[in-house]
Amino acid sequence: MHEVCAATGVTNSHFETFELLLEQDARLLCIKNNTGATPLELIPAEHYTAWTDFLESILDIYWIPLGRRRFGQIPSPALTDCQPNSRPIADPSNALPLVVARMLAN
Repeated sequence: MHEVCAATGVTNSHFETFELLLEQDARLLCIKNNTGATPLELIPAEHYTAWTDFLESILDIYWIPLGRRRFGQIPSPALTDCQPNSRPIADPSNALPLVVARMLAN
């Protein structure tokens, strides 16, 4: 979701991909990346108009009007409550030591 929103060019394929992800779980819009930004915060300013038009065109599909929504009706996904980088993945047991990895990278 973040990559689609942050893309430098805006094409119909970006909007199609965005909508496919929304169909899976619209709450993906709430998940923050490692810098603490949600997907929509990453849209380049020069694409605001195109994204605004697109989001307005799908507004009635994915967002329930506030008057018809009950608080607590849709629970927040667990990942939206986590701070960025708060769930590190452990190194695999067969990982190279950092010293060796640095030498290989050089």
